Amino acid sequence: MENKLSKYLNIVIKKIVAKFDDNWFSVIGDINAPPYKGYANDSVFLSESEEIGHATHAHSFYELIVIAKDSCLINVNENIITLELGNCCILMPETPHSELNNYQADYVAIWITIQNAFLTVHLLSNFDGKFDITDYYKFATEIIDYNYFIANISNKKQSNEMFEIELAKTYVLQALIHILKEVNTLSDTKTCTHSTKIVDQVIYYIDKNRDKEISLRNIAQYIGINVNHLNVIFKATTGTTISQYIINKRVSRAKNMLIMTPEKKISEIANILGFYDPYHFSKTFKKKVGVTPTEFRNIKMNE
Repeated sequence: MENKLSKYLNIVIKKIVAKFDDNWFSVIGDINAPPYKGYANDSVFLSESEEIGHATHAHSFYELIVIAKDSCLINVNENIITLELGNCCILMPETPHSELNNYQADYVAIWITIQNAFLTVHLLSNFDGKFDITDYYKFATEIIDYNYFIANISNKKQSNEMFEIELAKTYVLQALIHILKEVNTLSDTKTCTHSTKIVDQVIYYIDKNRDKEISLRNIAQYIGINVNHLNVIFKATTGTTISQYIINKRVSRAKNMLIMTPEKKISEIANILGFYDPYHFSKTFKKKVGVTPTEFRNIKMNE
């Protein structure tokens, strides 16, 4: 039985083949771009609106956007780009971008992230201004010959020669066909509940790195998915944001440390748990528990 991703890949491939000579393909960004510095704060303590909203962001990996229904708007380096059905756009690493709500069109886009070890594929739908993400798959990059694909796409970005552009379009079309074949060969038992699998990976990463600084960008890179898409999935599945999940875990650990290690100062605990400073720790703790860390410790010691 054809799943949604197979359905839309088929639509896109047929559209591209039918209009292969048209201007449906673009590469945006600079292969030598420095790491994106536009984040106001790339820690886990982003505000609710920053985390769930589709804020401008960038990745260290390549992203391929393919429009499978209607059209969507992408903000790239403060330039609004309209992508129509069948359009393919490769975003080079560290290219600032964000999706924009398009209330005029209910669109579907195929997002493909391409890293050295693996690539991921998922659908992003926008209906009445609300985003929905489904059909998440993860493959080894062998299916598209990563090094060959990226080297040629990068070279074509630097060239204006007609046949060089045509070759790049050929590589993209071949990649889509290979991905479609892989999706179609997966049995029902191998397809994943995309949201559950992604949330499990997020929680695993957080637990594994609980004593280290955790950034949303690093979590997204570990999983191989757009930061904004990751946040939407986690919130829809768990009912809480990634930031709030991490803060709740840290506050829970703080309670245990305040009771079990009375010799530790509040500042030490704040530092161990990755808070900015004792003030930030105390403010966050009180918001969650109702009392400050010092008050909590005193209460427990007197029980």
